[in-house]
Amino acid sequence: MIAQLTLLNLDPNICIPVKNGEIFVLRTCQRTIVLGHDNFLHNFEINNTKTYDVFEGKSAYKFLLETICGLKSEVLAEYEIVSQFKQAFCEYSALPKKSSQIIQLFERLFKDSKFIRTNALNGIGQLSYAGITRKLI
Repeated sequence: MIAQLTLLNLDPNICIPVKNGEIFVLRTCQRTIVLGHDNFLHNFEINNTKTYDVFEGKSAYKFLLETICGLKSEVLAEYEIVSQFKQAFCEYSALPKKSSQIIQLFERLFKDSKFIRTNALNGIGQLSYAGITRKLI
């Protein structure tokens, strides 16, 4: 499952056409993540961007895990990213045609991220951007 994983980390303003669940797309204020299996890049076009990161296999899963745990965010260990992942996953799950491999991957990702947040990141950093705003006000 993880060995065939390919992930693109793109700028946040990139428009990605979602085609019948062959790819998973997550858009946040900091990035757009496109996830697929079996080297989906052969049939994938990226317009209006010059640079992006490509991760495959274990590196792709590690990037996803670090991102959902808030370690790739500007605010260390922030929580909003978890809800963004869950919302994107719900939208993906509602598609008529979806990859069972991506579904299984996200079930594992949510379980692993919960373990890491509970056991290693509890109490680190701010809980959310809203929490920082309240402290500043």
